[in-house]
Amino acid sequence: MTTGVPARDPYAPSVATAREFLADAFRRRPRAYKGELWRIYQRTSHSDHRARFDEALAAMIAAGNVYEVRDAHGRRQYTMDRPKPVPPHRPT
Repeated sequence: MTTGVPARDPYAPSVATAREFLADAFRRRPRAYKGELWRIYQRTSHSDHRARFDEALAAMIAAGNVYEVRDAHGRRQYTMDRPKPVPPHRPT
């Protein structure tokens, strides 16, 4: 009989461990796209658990440890450095 809840993978890293690997990824690349962070995370953690990576990144954003910023083309990048405020444009 199944309960409808997927079984937890015993080999998946905990969220705390995933956050440590993410912090290491930010030390290697201080400002990165999500795909770049995932690639570094995979290489360092030897893990293919994308859901755990996404959960850890969301937890770090919610805690205020990671900031989402936009590049010149509007694509999302992530950084642990507090973004600098952009001064308002003053017409000359």
